[in-house]
Amino acid sequence: MELRQLEYFVAVAEEHGLGRAAERLRTTAEAVAGRIGALEGDLGLRLFEPAAPGHVRLTAAGERLLPEARAALAAAGRVRETAAGIAGGTDGLVRLGTSRAFSDRVYRALGVLAERRPRLRVRQERAPQDARLAAVRSGTFDAALVRAVRRVDGMVLYPVWTEPLLVALPAGHPLAAADELHPEQLARLPLRLAPRAVNPAFHDLVTGALPHWTPGPPFTTLRATLDDLAGAAEPSWTVFHPVGPLPRDRRLAFRALRAPRVPVSLAVRAGGLVPAVQALLEALTGTTDPPPAPRPVSVPTPLAAPPRPAPRTAPRPAPLPATVRAAPARSAAPAAGAAGVSRPPCGTPVAAPAPALRASGDRRDATARTGTPGATHAPPPQGPAPTGMPVPAPGGAATQGPVPASTHVPADMPAAAQAPVPAQVPVPVPASAQAPADMPVPAQGPVVAQAPVPAQIPAPVQAPVPVQAPVPARGGLPVHAPVPADAPGRSCPDAACPDPPP
Repeated sequence: MELRQLEYFVAVAEEHGLGRAAERLRTTAEAVAGRIGALEGDLGLRLFEPAAPGHVRLTAAGERLLPEARAALAAAGRVRETAAGIAGGTDGLVRLGTSRAFSDRVYRALGVLAERRPRLRVRQERAPQDARLAAVRSGTFDAALVRAVRRVDGMVLYPVWTEPLLVALPAGHPLAAADELHPEQLARLPLRLAPRAVNPAFHDLVTGALPHWTPGPPFTTLRATLDDLAGAAEPSWTVFHPVGPLPRDRRLAFRALRAPRVPVSLAVRAGGLVPAVQALLEALTGTTDPPPAPRPVSVPTPLAAPPRPAPRTAPRPAPLPATVRAAPARSAAPAAGAAGVSRPPCGTPVAAPAPALRASGDRRDATARTGTPGATHAPPPQGPAPTGMPVPAPGGAATQGPVPASTHVPADMPAAAQAPVPAQVPVPVPASAQAPADMPVPAQGPVVAQAPVPAQIPAPVQAPVPVQAPVPARGGLPVHAPVPADAPGRSCPDAACPDPPP
């Protein structure tokens, strides 16, 4: 079975006739019929059957084989495309012999090659230099990187880069102070060099640059030679290729040798520079020198705006103890304990504020009995007034004001019903003023009790004290209901207090 037969089979199946398939394939109908017959003979199947005049149709076997024939033709097309890419150097595989010492440059070259020809692959094969050359000669490798090789029979060497040699010498030697050394500076210092039989190319390179070199102790391996050089009593030096990270030994100094520079070449068989290898060679040559490290540039930092100061807030005053109270501004009473002032004992009863007359008739009634318009009856004094008791100030605020013991209120002094009472003069009320036993007393509202206040500490502003409702007496004159002993009270000390508003 040939691909040409499958191509004819697909053309006849899509055109439904031999004549139209022949026009598509640019051949004759007899040639198409011959190809189809040969294919049916190879497969042992009948693929077409006659239909209308000049037309054919697929059999069941032909319908089943048609998609497979199309897939085979598509695969054949991809094969041709890949072959064309390999011939042009845009596709394929390159087998490269290399060493760990070339890793940095090789990887950079492969990165460049991947950007230029993404379908071209390079497979690295690590081996010693002699084995790499032998693999290129036998065709196992397509190319190989070699160092310090001038000529090889049957191969072509394409230079790609050069690299310096490294010198190792004792860190305390005067030559270790230089950043780079010249071979003439090291001519009189004993050199640890491997025999020519081990690496002829390298031996010839070093001895050619140092014709008058001084032989030193033998060179065994690089690591052992460096240890001997660091611990030897007599100074010496050695030279080698950079093959990896240098050992960290403070006893040794590693410096670059200014000359000679070691050439690195790409070895290819004679006539083996195919387009893919040519593309690899161009990438390796383009990465001869590593890109220089950018020097740090000091960029002036713009001056930042100074931070805005946080708004300053006044410190909060420390909370006062529970027993400390603030006095209202209108209070100017002397402190308890001053000369001529005494504190009453706890539990002394104090009269409640005088109730206000609710109607004008009440005021007239009070005037008829007391002789003073808008005044209430005040009981006669029974003794010195208690001192140091709080009296509600105008507006309902309680204040502390001691009153001298000699202060008395005349019995016939009328008091206004709703006049403000100065906070400094409390009205004495006898403890025996009680309502008659047979008179019903309405329930009293809540009375705010005043906690005792320490001496010389002003009392805080208190909530207004509910006004006691008047208790009707038998003569029509209101009297006060019993008041708890610790409740504050007030009275008008002046008979000229104004009448309350209607």
